[in-house]
Parts: sequence; structure tokens; C-alpha cells
Amino acid sequence: MTPKNLTSLIFKLVEQPVRWFEYFTNVINDKDNAEKSELVLTDEDIEQLQKQGLNKQTIDKIADEVNEQLSSNANVEIEPKNPSETVKSDNFSNANLAKSNLEKSSENTEYLSLNQIDKKIADEVEKQQAEQEAKRQAEQEAQYEAFKQYLAKKNSQKEVDYRQVRIDIESGALPTKMFYLLNGLAAVIAGFGLLANSPAVVIGAMLVAMLIGPISGIALAVIDARFALLKKSLGTLVSGGVLIYSVGLVLGWLFPEQSYSHEIIVRTAPNTMDVMVALAGGTAGAYAMISHNLSVAVVGVAVATALVPPLTASGILFANGEYSLAWGAFLLTLTNILAIQFTNALVLWVAGFRRLDIDESEDERVKDSKVRQVWLFLRRNAVTAVLLVGISGYLTYNFYQQIDQQRYEKSVNQIIEKGIEHQPSYVLNSSFQQEKNPYADGITPDKYYVIRVTMQGLVAPKHTQVAKMEKQIQDLTDKHFKRPPVKLQVRFVPEQVIESQPITKNDVKLDDKAINQMTDTKK
Repeated sequence: MTPKNLTSLIFKLVEQPVRWFEYFTNVINDKDNAEKSELVLTDEDIEQLQKQGLNKQTIDKIADEVNEQLSSNANVEIEPKNPSETVKSDNFSNANLAKSNLEKSSENTEYLSLNQIDKKIADEVEKQQAEQEAKRQAEQEAQYEAFKQYLAKKNSQKEVDYRQVRIDIESGALPTKMFYLLNGLAAVIAGFGLLANSPAVVIGAMLVAMLIGPISGIALAVIDARFALLKKSLGTLVSGGVLIYSVGLVLGWLFPEQSYSHEIIVRTAPNTMDVMVALAGGTAGAYAMISHNLSVAVVGVAVATALVPPLTASGILFANGEYSLAWGAFLLTLTNILAIQFTNALVLWVAGFRRLDIDESEDERVKDSKVRQVWLFLRRNAVTAVLLVGISGYLTYNFYQQIDQQRYEKSVNQIIEKGIEHQPSYVLNSSFQQEKNPYADGITPDKYYVIRVTMQGLVAPKHTQVAKMEKQIQDLTDKHFKRPPVKLQVRFVPEQVIESQPITKNDVKLDDKAINQMTDTKK
């Protein structure tokens, strides 16, 4: 025997057992997969279904049919198991019924031949069979749908997996390399989105942010009274925040010209509405963590949107010396963190994620009293609650000041526009700023509220008009608003209309008074 033939023989001897092994392995795997995919009904499920009018035999039959339908990608038509037997069993009764119906209907008709009668009977039998089959399929479909609805309802009412949720939260609070990498990338993307004034880029950056993990870890540590987890989560959150802020500092130093975009400035004046958004986002994020029907990733993106952009914006502004604006953006970030942490703790506490006092006797007293449980929750979240209430009060005051300033500016602009309504001029812009009086001598005010208005047109307003508008603004300020004495300054930009034909009343569309003023100016 040659070496080649020997090798071929050995290969065949080895190949055959391997093939048999693969065959039996596939059979076992197919059997296991089939068993895993089959519906398993508990005694409680069967009892609930029997209350809906289904007997044990019907439940087993429907379970097999539904399992087959749910396991298939195609629409499975519902058909009776043995339609021929059903037809045979009903033929005699249907034929008798059809014959009786024909006899009743033929009493008032002419004589029919035997062939016509047989045909009539056959048609009537077929009609009765079709009606009964349609009725049977409708009843069977209703039973199938009731069974599926029960399964869906049971799946939606699954209890919270406390063990798995705790593991997920604690793993998200770990300071891993992935945590720092993704948050660093999120800060870079968000920073360039802020500098480019692109909301879409800013929102897209949050797809990779991971700040929700340590915040949820802090919430779980607080309600469980676990100092080790609290320390680890705080360290992860602070280190991640420092990384994001550092990225903002670098971007602000590299691109100082783009550091005052609208997307950056809008995050420097937090108010009560930002607190409400953070509270709602934190609640949604916590509920998604404990619910198996919701994806926490989507809510995590929404929550991260309230954290990474303002923190990055604060770093950009700080690098350019805008410390007041940088503080406003940082305050927004701090407010969002506190609101998200508090709502996370509240949702987890209500869902049963709580570890009571270590003392067993104290545990028993707290378990029997809802008031004591609420007090225990507030006691463990006292620091967060006090900070959140204090900052919310400050932001509410700022919000009221912003609304008051908007009302004041709108009223002043209305007075100015009314003062020049009969002149060929219009307001370009206006600014409001409180300034010190450099000529204060104890008699004149130390401060003025300077209102600078830029106008453009054909005829400049007179000094008497400016004085009249200033007096009206001062009366409005004294009556409804608290401001220093008002000083109105008008900057006028002359405008000249040049046309191929002489200016006429119809061309300019001015009243007689304005035309006369233009004529006096030319003279």
C-alpha cells in the first residue's frame, strides 16, 4: 500500500465519526432551540385563560398554533386540522337543512325536475358548509388573539429585575477606559458643534456620552446607604467632568473668534425651565433603567444633552476670560446633575430599590410606616435636595428678572417707535445698560440707565422729540419698573434716496408733513 492510499484510508476513517458527531450535535442543538422557543405556560397562566372561557384541551391546541405562528416570519393562515372530517360530519345535517329549505321555498313555485332539485340541494349544502367554516375560523381567530393578548400583557407586567439593574448601574459607574474615551470624544464633537453654531452636531455628540452612569450610581448609593459606591461614583463623575472641561478649555484657546456663538451664549443664562427639563429627563432615564420594555440608551442621550454641552461651553468661555458667562454655563451643568440625581433616586426608591437602616429594629419600624420611609428618603437625599432647592430659587429669581427686562425693553421700544411714527425714520436696534455717572457731584445721580437707540432715515429727530421720549420712558420706569434714572441717547444714520426721476409723494409714500420736512431740509 502506497503512502498516498494509506493517507486516504486514515482520512476516511476519521471523517466518518466526525460527520456522525456533527449530525448528532445538530440534532441536539435543534431540539434545544425548539424547546427554548416553545411557549411555557404556568398553572397560573392556564387558570387565567380558563377564566376567559377556554378549556384545557383548547388551551393546548391554541398554544401549539400560536407558537408556530410566532416562530414564523410569514403570515400563517389558520385552518382546521382536518377540514375533510368536519365536512363529512356536517354533510348529512346540512343536506337535510338544505332540503327542508328547498321544500318550503318550492311550495309557491312551479314544478322542478329531479336534476334541478339535486343541484339546488348541492348548492345549499355548499353554502351552509362555507358559512359554518367561516364562523368556525372566526371563533378560532378570536381565541388565538385572546391568547396572544394575554401573553403580551403578561410580558408587559414583568417585575423589576433588581439584581440585574443594580449590576448595570454599578458597572456604568466604573471609571473605565471606555468611559473616558467616549466622554472625551463627546466633548470634542460637542465643542466643535458649539463653535460652529450647529445644534445638529451638538445633539449628535451625545450619542457617545456616558455621564448618566455615575449619576445613577450616586442615586443608588444614596438610597442604599453605601458609602463605597458613593465614593466611586463621585470620583468617576468628577474625573469625567474635568476631562470634558479640559477639552473645552483647549478648544476655547484654539478658536477664540468662534467662542461667542449663539449655541454657547444660550447656555450661559439658566432659568427655571432648565430645571424642569432636567427633572423630566432624569425621571425618564431612571424609569428606562428599571423597565425591560424601554431602552436606557435613548434616554441617556437626552440626559447627556443637558450635561456635556454646557460644561464644554463653560470651558470655552473660561479660556477667553468670560468668567461670568462661564459661571452661568457651569451653574446650568450643576443644576442638571443635581436634578437628574434626585429624580433617579426618587424613581429607584419608589420602585423598591432601598436598603433600610442597618439596625434591624429600626428597619422594622420604617417598613410599617410610609411617613418614616419618606422621611428616611429625604434624610438620605438632604444634601442634594437643599442644593437643588437653593439653586432653583436663584434660577427662578433670574427667570423673573429676564421676563421683567423683556417687558421693559418692549415698552420702551413702543414709546420710541410711537415718537417717530410721523417721520421718515425707523429704529435699527436698541441697547439697555446701567452705567456709572462720571460727573456725579452729590446732586446728579450716581448711576444712569442708559438706553442707546440707533435710527436710520431721511430726517433726524429733534432734541425736543428725544427729550419728550425720555420723559415718557422715565414716567414708565418710575411707575412700573425699578431702574436708575433714564438717559436716552439716539444715534441717527442719514439715509438718501436716489432715483432716476424726482422724488414725489407717490414714490416715497409719505404724508404731507413728512414731504414738507424733506422740502425744508433741501432749502
